[in-house]
Amino acid sequence: MGLITSVVVSVYEIHKPERPPRHQEAALFGSSQERRALGTCEELVVCPSPNGAHIIRYSDGQLIFKVKRRISQNEHHPRFDVFESLGRKGVGNTAAMSLEKARTRLAAGTGSYALTQGWHCSVSKLAMLLRRDLLHPTKPRRLPTPSQAWAINMNYKVSASVPVPEVETESWRSEFCLSDNRYTVRIDGHDFLYPHEMRVIKIHVDDKLVCVARRQTFEHMGRSQNERPFLGILLKADVCKDAEHLEKSVGVDVSSVPLVIALAWGEETLHVPADYRDHFLARMRTPEQLIEVWDTGASDANNDVDIGLERPQPPTTVISTHARHLDDDDPRKRLHRVAPMSL
Repeated sequence: MGLITSVVVSVYEIHKPERPPRHQEAALFGSSQERRALGTCEELVVCPSPNGAHIIRYSDGQLIFKVKRRISQNEHHPRFDVFESLGRKGVGNTAAMSLEKARTRLAAGTGSYALTQGWHCSVSKLAMLLRRDLLHPTKPRRLPTPSQAWAINMNYKVSASVPVPEVETESWRSEFCLSDNRYTVRIDGHDFLYPHEMRVIKIHVDDKLVCVARRQTFEHMGRSQNERPFLGILLKADVCKDAEHLEKSVGVDVSSVPLVIALAWGEETLHVPADYRDHFLARMRTPEQLIEVWDTGASDANNDVDIGLERPQPPTTVISTHARHLDDDDPRKRLHRVAPMSL
């Protein structure tokens, strides 16, 4: 009996979700002055878990959402659904939010690097409606059903360059474009020398600050480099339920769109990206005059390496979650080597 108990405890220790260290409000949400500038808001922490992430309220550790990775066409187009916590009833069976990576493009040459990603994001308001499902095909039941939905597409680009070849100092920057002109996303700060310094984004709606997301690895506390980071989010939206609705599926509204945008930006918290970032960073830092390109969603296998940041097309009612499937031998998934030229 003791052996069985120890095995169960060991399995739980391996698969239990992480929680942020105590008394680290400043590391997750910034200084108290920065928090006051946003006004009344929810303090949420996205914590890595084996199959996605848990979104908790920092003040009392209450679970608000569960992020679960879903089946997708391949590992390069991950898809995540966000489910409400229903208290003692577990989590809902209808996703309140969803996000999917539609495209990743990497290009690097001596002294230059560019990573461009495209994401589909959507949120849904749920209502309890009479309908049939697969488990009860004959008798209608009241089930949580999307009654309203909002969707947004986002492209963002991370690029680096070495302005003077003789100087090894790197210059990093990040840009965002969204399909809805009312939303703007900016990296907090400028003149970054390393990619991990770009750890804070601010999201505005109609020029009003509504969300601040901060990626935190707690490296000063001795966490391993391979551990996924936490994501501290200050959100001006009421996503935490009261006691009356704690065990009911109500979904979210348009005020939660910045939350799903922050989740897409903080992809490393949800899973380990399946791309070749380390390889392309090494390519940027080598003297060999060669440019490599890798694209998971190109319409043709050309050698164009001019990765511009285009505004994505606005989605219609509900965005599609079907990613293009590329076979392993498809040339669009290979590393393309082309003649030297500037990115």
